[in-house]
Amino acid sequence: MSSRLSRAMGAALLAALAACGGTDLAAPTGVPASDVAVPPLMGGLKVGYEKKASKEFNKHVKTLFGKEGGARPYIADGVAYSLREGKELKAVFEIARLTSDADPTDTEFRRKIVDQIGSGTPSPRCGAALTDPPCDVAVPLVYPREGTQQVFYVWFRDRHMYVLMIRQDDRSGPPPDPLAILSDALESVG
Repeated sequence: MSSRLSRAMGAALLAALAACGGTDLAAPTGVPASDVAVPPLMGGLKVGYEKKASKEFNKHVKTLFGKEGGARPYIADGVAYSLREGKELKAVFEIARLTSDADPTDTEFRRKIVDQIGSGTPSPRCGAALTDPPCDVAVPLVYPREGTQQVFYVWFRDRHMYVLMIRQDDRSGPPPDPLAILSDALESVG
C-alpha cells in the first residue's frame, strides 16, 4: 500500500479522535478491533488486512487529536482493511475500539465524531437501505458522508466505530456499488 493511501486511510479515522479531557488514556472497553470478524468479500471485493496502515493508526491514535489542554482520545485501537478488485483499491474499511470515555449511544457524541469525517450535515439513516429513522432496534444508524471522489459510511455498534470509505472515481473502471458493500459490512460486523 502506498504511503499516500496509508495517510488517506488513517486521516478519516484519525480526524475522528476528538478527545475528552485529561492526558491519560481512558480504558478500552469491548474486544480489540483486530478481534472483530471481517468477511473475505464485501460487495464482491476482496477484503485484506492492511498491517502497515493498522500499525500507523495505532501509533497515532494515542498521540494525536485532542481538545485544547487534553489529549485523551475516544479511540483505543483500530484496524484497516483494503477492499480490492484484483489489485485495484476500491474501498477501505476501518474498525476502531472505543475507550470508556466514548458514549456511542449518545446522539451528540456520534455527531461530534461523524462531523469530522467527510462533508455535509450528518443525517443518520437506517442500515444498508439508508431509510429515514426511526430504525428497528436491530438496525444500526448509518451516517452517509461525502468526500472528494469518495463516499463514507460511519456507524457505531457496541464499543466499536466502523468507517467504510468507497472510491467514486472511474479512472480504474466503474466504481463499486456502495450499497452492496455497505450491506455486506453491516451484515457481517453489525
